Amino acid sequence: MPPDPHDLDLDVLEDMRFQEGDWRRERVGWAVMVLIVIGAVLGAFGHGLLGYRTATSADGGVAVTHEAVARRGGVTDIEVRVDPDLAGDALQLHLSTSYLERVQVETITPQPSDAVPSGDGITFEFTTDDVDPGTDIVIRFGIRPDTVGVARGEVGLVGGPSMDIDQVLLP
Repeated sequence: MPPDPHDLDLDVLEDMRFQEGDWRRERVGWAVMVLIVIGAVLGAFGHGLLGYRTATSADGGVAVTHEAVARRGGVTDIEVRVDPDLAGDALQLHLSTSYLERVQVETITPQPSDAVPSGDGITFEFTTDDVDPGTDIVIRFGIRPDTVGVARGEVGLVGGPSMDIDQVLLP
């Protein structure tokens, strides 16, 4: 039977129990660092493999894509794709107040022809004269989160489908 390493009579001052505990803590630290790196790659802290969400209407005519995690003070995009058959002569897109209270809209591409505020949000109107038949209408909102927490709201067509937006806003 091998001797107990704790009972060895050595001239070196060491505490094997402490050393083994230290090795255990080091392995736990390495595991935590690996989990943080995997989370970052997957998008837990912003851009990443799973960092974007897309919500599509039941008929597939409207799709909203946004980052699942955004940074306070950083600019991120919300992309709205609309089937031109749903738009008619003018596309009216509505953003809810609950979402707009947490973010600032910095840019809108293409520029809306009109923006009408209401009690439950803002309705942006876009002309569809120059849209190629058969291609989706793409509207991008450049937003800057103002707060930390969760921003929830809706984006949708006036009189048509709307999709939920849920974004985690980090410092």
